[in-house]
Formats: sequence, structure tokens, C-alpha cells
Amino acid sequence: MNKFQEQFLNDIDEISKSISVSEGKDSWLAHPAIQLLHCGEVALFEKAHPYFILPCRYFEDLIINERLLEVVKQNSNLFGTGMTIDVLRGLHNTLYANMPFEKFKESFSQEKFAYIGEYDEKGLKRDRILRLDFYRIDKENEFIGGLFHTFKHFNFQKLAVTTKKGEQSMSWIHHFMVALVKAFLCQDLENDPNIKTDYISKIRSGEHNLKFVFYLNKEANVYFLKTAYIED
Repeated sequence: MNKFQEQFLNDIDEISKSISVSEGKDSWLAHPAIQLLHCGEVALFEKAHPYFILPCRYFEDLIINERLLEVVKQNSNLFGTGMTIDVLRGLHNTLYANMPFEKFKESFSQEKFAYIGEYDEKGLKRDRILRLDFYRIDKENEFIGGLFHTFKHFNFQKLAVTTKKGEQSMSWIHHFMVALVKAFLCQDLENDPNIKTDYISKIRSGEHNLKFVFYLNKEANVYFLKTAYIED
């Protein structure tokens, strides 16, 4: 492990501990393996932003390796049913059937996220870090926060990829992710005057205007995706 990677791990450890302390959840202590670190560059209005995505293994499989739509196509009867347990069974049936379902549920609940942010030669920049979960809470057949909540507003290739099928169409999850990274890193985040912990970013993506809403944990200084939708 080089010094750059070591600094990343130290920073992620500090961030995870800060979230755990502020929200009282031991599960926030989980952090990704540094071997999965992805670095790239994203630009808006010709200003380059070096960024990183540091995913846990399920995020790596389903989003980075773009296997979520593959799962949905093989188990379409388990998506769009309004049941969170069906979504988890769909994931388990296709990619993780080598472990008992209950063990998969527990494992997924702890390793279902990625950290996204900017970096320089010293490591990650601490002033704008996004912890992107598939969901923050699974409550009464409702995914609250994160991608699985947000995806209720969308369909991808006319398919539901979570508990509900949204009316707003996008072709690829990758296109959504590019828009999300640009919205979070390349734009000023505007504080919602009605909800002090919410920050809004709007961006043009293809034919659509997308509105992203992020929740800021001020104690840990970490953002979470609350929701997003097309606002044409």
C-alpha cells in the first residue's frame, strides 16, 4: 500500500467513526477496501475536478460494474412490487445465492455504499464528501434515502430497479451516476431555506433537468443522497 492509499484509508476511517458517533450506528463503521478505489476526472463548464469513488463490494458489483440492470432483467417479477424484501431477494437470487439469504441481508445492510469526493496529491478533500448508500433505512417496505429511494422516480430501459417503477425514463444507470457526480462536485450546493440540513443541486443531463437533494450530517461533515428527480 502506498502513502496515498494509506492516507485515504485513514481519512475514511475518521469519516466512518464521525458518522457512527453522530448517528449512533455501529454499521457506519464499515468502510470499503482500498483495492476498489476508482479515480477519474469530471468537468463542468471546462473546470476539471479530479474525483474518487471508493465502493464497498456490493456497490462495486451493482453500480461500478453495472450489473444492477442484469439482475433486474433476470428477476423482473421481484422489482416494482412495493416490497423491499423482493428487491433484496432479486439481488440475492442472481449474484449472491452462494450464501444464505439472511446472511446476505445482514451483509448487504453494512456494505451497500460508496464514498465519493474530490482529491489532490495529499489525499481526499474533506469539505465535500458524499456517502452514497443504496438506502439509509429499510422501514415498513420503504427504502428511505439513497439510490433505491431515488430510483422510485425513474425507470431504466422501461424497467423498475427498486420497489416502484417511476414515470421518468433514463436509458442507463451510468448516465444517472455521471450526472450525480457532476451535480455534487461541480456545482454550488444551495441550502434549502425550508430544511436547513438539505442542499440542492440542479444540472442538465441529456434532454432533462435533474434536481438532486443531499442531506448534510453537519457533525460528521458528510453528505448523503436524499432523492433526485427530473424537473423539466
